[in-house]
Amino acid sequence: MLGHERHELRERFGGRTDIHFIIPPPGSQPPRGRSRIFAYTCLFLPWFFLYEAVITLGEPPDVIRTHFAFEHSFPVIEWTELIYVTPYILTCLLPLLVKTRDQMRMFMHRGLVAMGAVFPFYLAVPLSSPHRPFTAETALGQLLKTERTLDGSGAAFPSYHVLWSLIAADVLIEIWPRWKWLWRVWPVLVGISCVTTGSHGIVDVLAAFAGYWLIKRIPISWAQRKPLIVIWSGVVLVTAVRLAMIGSDIRLVAGVGLMLAGAGVFIDRKSWTGSALAAAGVIATMLP
Repeated sequence: MLGHERHELRERFGGRTDIHFIIPPPGSQPPRGRSRIFAYTCLFLPWFFLYEAVITLGEPPDVIRTHFAFEHSFPVIEWTELIYVTPYILTCLLPLLVKTRDQMRMFMHRGLVAMGAVFPFYLAVPLSSPHRPFTAETALGQLLKTERTLDGSGAAFPSYHVLWSLIAADVLIEIWPRWKWLWRVWPVLVGISCVTTGSHGIVDVLAAFAGYWLIKRIPISWAQRKPLIVIWSGVVLVTAVRLAMIGSDIRLVAGVGLMLAGAGVFIDRKSWTGSALAAAGVIATMLP
């Protein structure tokens, strides 16, 4: 009853129909403060740690470059850093800007599905897009140099910069439909800036647009009936296999696996167990 029929029971007798407490129920009412906080603690924070974990792993020995040969001659246009940095700002502000539960629901759902799809791909497919070197001549160039210290070539295909801008743009259209044209153009400009700043190749940008086209077609109802723990189980499995294939230290395999497992269990509404697993993973990777 609690497993197979839980969804139907909640529909018949009331109560929340969402399995995932971090995705708010539908409605035109303003989202609760808890939902806004969950966007930072259950979406942005796990994303940051997973992204940096992929960067820390570095390039595998069987890496394949995604740059076209002619892209190496492209100059780095420093002023386009003004556009390149905008996904960080707007996406981080978005949980505070949404006006309805439906808008928050869209943002959280697509953000989580993107994580579940992209991070296993980063780990399973050895693609890399090294940053194009340049000499910083302006303050924006220095900012770009600083930003690169937190970034790496192993998490470039598809471009998460473009993915975040596409996710945010669809929500911003719901918030301010009058500026729909601006939010449609913005991800395209971000994609161009990914190339002009030397942070991504053309293929990385195109892959992000194609990937988001698929992500948008995964309905929220699927996430309600099939817990995201299934996706995260795949993340854990792919991570462990890939790390073992490239000969990583067993502590790193265990640590990253525990962190990912903890994230999955947390999403499945077992917050204390998930937090404990994630903490154990952090400790495992830091042990001498």
